[in-house]
Amino acid sequence: MAYNKNLREGISTGSCAAAAAKAAAMKLLNGVCPQSVEITAPGGRILTIPVQDTPRGCGVVKDAGDDPDATDGLLILANVELGGDALCGLDELRTRCGRQHRERRAQDVPADVVEHEMGIYKAQAAESG
Repeated sequence: MAYNKNLREGISTGSCAAAAAKAAAMKLLNGVCPQSVEITAPGGRILTIPVQDTPRGCGVVKDAGDDPDATDGLLILANVELGGDALCGLDELRTRCGRQHRERRAQDVPADVVEHEMGIYKAQAAESG
């Protein structure tokens, strides 16, 4: 099948989750959910993704582009809470899910995007005090 350059690109579910998590962390630390956030996609491309404020955190509406899947139009929600070590939940999740004890899988890519974005924001939050 030939690649159709006229198709409108969408946003992956992992990128939506990363954007929602980053926005939820910003809401936790600043009290305001941003209207959009920038994330770095696995290929290194910077994406600006619109975000919605929700009572339990922040969300991103999945846009599958012109090649929709079952998740198209869903609101991908994220809520971030402070733990013993601020914004430590991702490390705990990674250990609980056993990612440190097995070979990589395709499903690890979305988690890597979330981890990357949360790591950047965690470092920025630490710098700003």
